[in-house]
Order: sequence, then structure tokens, then C-alpha cells
Amino acid sequence: MKPKNVINGTFGEVWVDGDLVASAKKLTAEVEIEFEDINIPRKLGTHKKMTGYKGTGEVKMYHITSRLAARISEDLQNGRQTEVSIISKLADPDALGHERVLIKDAVLSNIVLADWEAKAIGERTINFTFTEWQYLDKVTG
Repeated sequence: MKPKNVINGTFGEVWVDGDLVASAKKLTAEVEIEFEDINIPRKLGTHKKMTGYKGTGEVKMYHITSRLAARISEDLQNGRQTEVSIISKLADPDALGHERVLIKDAVLSNIVLADWEAKAIGERTINFTFTEWQYLDKVTG
């Protein structure tokens, strides 16, 4: 392992429905695997059986425009849920490759109408859930 090959998040990009979100500063997407306990006779340990999963994430961005918030607001006020595709790209020039992950069915689950403070940089965080994803590119080294 060479320290220079550790991927630096500074080279990350977020794409929503094919558009680069230039104001993005952080993206998190994770899948939590759900299990049920299985008790087997004559075994003291509790075993686990996978029963499903839940995908959640968030995009944190600098507050530059109201474009995404306005889209969620309009959808919500018209009784629609906002569903988008999200691509996370991480391409540090010193890394052993780049990584792209497509989240196919991200449902945006909140809207920030106002959140500001004097002498503070404006940021917005939008949470999402999802059920489908695909690695488009993988770092294999």
C-alpha cells in the first residue's frame, strides 16, 4: 500500500439526473442489511437470516441556488414524490483507478426551506432512500 493511492474525497462529483451538482461537498449512500434472529436447537448462539435491505443516503451541498429545493417543493405540492438517479464519481489522480456508483431510484425525502446564520457559509442537506444501485466503474488496483 502506498499512502498516495488513498482516495481523496476532494475529487468527488455528484450527478443528479445527468446534471453535475457543482455545489456538492459530500455524498453518502449506504445499504443496511436487515436480519431476523434464527435460534437453532442445541446451539447457544443466535444465528441470522437476511430478510432484506434498506438504502439511505444524503447529499450535502453549498447553498448556491434553489433549483433542487424548488423541484422537490413543486412535486410535493402537486402530490408527487421526487425520484432521481444519482451518480457518485470519485477520481483522485493518484488513486489506482476511479469509482462510479449509480443509484437508480433515489427518492428525495426532505426539503430545506430556510436555514441560515450570520457569518456562516450556507449549506443544504437532502436525504434520500433507494432500492437499486450499480457499480459503473470500480477501483481494482
